[in-house]
Amino acid sequence: MDVDFVGMGMELVDGALAVGQNLALGGDFVTLGIAAVAIVLMALFMSSLESIISTTMVSLFVFVVLKIVYGASQSEWDFAGPVNETWAAFAGDGGLTFFTFFSYFLVFAVAIAIVNVIRNVVAG
Repeated sequence: MDVDFVGMGMELVDGALAVGQNLALGGDFVTLGIAAVAIVLMALFMSSLESIISTTMVSLFVFVVLKIVYGASQSEWDFAGPVNETWAAFAGDGGLTFFTFFSYFLVFAVAIAIVNVIRNVVAG
């Protein structure tokens, strides 16, 4: 059984670029703002880059929870609708695949690392 690691790696890179472009240039400024809040909040709480994996996981959780709270605040307090809409938007048409999740993970990890490095440089 041959495994195409190069093809899988390119699929991950393409997915991460697509997620980044969708967040930054997709025109949904609320989602961009929620992602920015989750990223900056977690980057400020992170003490060093050693905890980037766990911080990224928490940041993704905060992102999804904030999206659900925002969706619920826009409806008539029907939590089932915003939860399903948020999950559908996060998972995409084909469901939440490993590549989709890992793409979000990479985008959030890189953004958290950049914000954390900037914070450490400014703080001295």
